This record gives sequence, C-alpha cells and structure tokens, in this order.
Amino acid sequence: FAFTKIRVNKLFVFIWTVLLAGAAAYIIAGGNFNSVFFYIILVSYLTAVITVLSLIKLIDESKYA
Repeated sequence: FAFTKIRVNKLFVFIWTVLLAGAAAYIIAGGNFNSVFFYIILVSYLTAVITVLSLIKLIDESKYA
C-alpha cells in the first residue's frame, strides 16, 4: 500500500530491513526463550522483514512498466 502512495525506493527497503533485523537481534540477545511471546515477536519480525523485502520486486517491476 505504501509503495503505491509514496513511491518508496530501494534505500527505504534497506533501511527498514536493517532496523527490523537490529530489533530482532536485540530481542534475541535479551530474550526469554521459555516465553511463548518471545517466539510470537520473532515470527512477527520475520514476517515484517519478508513483507519489506517483497517491495523490491514491486520496485523492479514498476521500473519496467
């Protein structure tokens, strides 16, 4: 949705990927491995990274359209 409204570029994707990976690393470093919420948060970060990385495909397709 954001791509169609504000026209993000690959720098946007890179910055958000680094921020999400850093936040996930922070959670892992101080995480409580016995908590179910720890794993829910990790899956949420993974889903967010995959979603942001999928924008690269949209960016490449829009350049050729």
